[in-house]
Amino acid sequence: MKTQPIAYILSGLHNDSYMLGEETREAATVEEREFFDWRFVKNGKQHPATCPKCGRKIDPAYIDPCFKLSKRRLDIGSTYDGYTIVSEKFKAFCESRNVKDVEFVVLPSQPEHYRLVAHNILKVDTEKSQGLRFLYHCDLCQKYAGVFGTGGLRFKGVDSPITQGIFRSDLEFAQAHEQSPLIVAGNELAASMKASGLRGLSLTKIEYR
Repeated sequence: MKTQPIAYILSGLHNDSYMLGEETREAATVEEREFFDWRFVKNGKQHPATCPKCGRKIDPAYIDPCFKLSKRRLDIGSTYDGYTIVSEKFKAFCESRNVKDVEFVVLPSQPEHYRLVAHNILKVDTEKSQGLRFLYHCDLCQKYAGVFGTGGLRFKGVDSPITQGIFRSDLEFAQAHEQSPLIVAGNELAASMKASGLRGLSLTKIEYR
């Protein structure tokens, strides 16, 4: 008998956009380049939503009021700096299925698009997850600028498949400004999403090893 996945990682195609803007600078020192080789800038200064040392995002609520979405036809898409952006259709889908504890933060410059924020948290079991790597510890923001290894994840207290709901991981994955939590969808909800024809939708199985 085929085993069900625990859940699915929910993501979208790249929408060719940056929430943190287009203004950047090259990393000025060897130490900066160890974290990432360039930094976001706003009004000629270090972007206030990022750590001055490692460049990772430190203001999780930051939204650029002038954000420009390059690919508006996607119902779910991901910016290059780790924001999940969804359409009115995606929002309506979640509302029709009574999905709880998700927030749709309207984009001031794109009123028919939203930043998707999941409030239910799945804690990654750092002892049982396979292949998890923490790199580039920053002594300023006290976080790792690099967190990698989603292929062998296990979550604390989750021993059987999740059927419904949208969640986020407590850890943020990727490097520096690219970091974001994983968005996780229950199996039945993921199947409904796939059947609904949401454009840009990507679903990746989470299977315990």
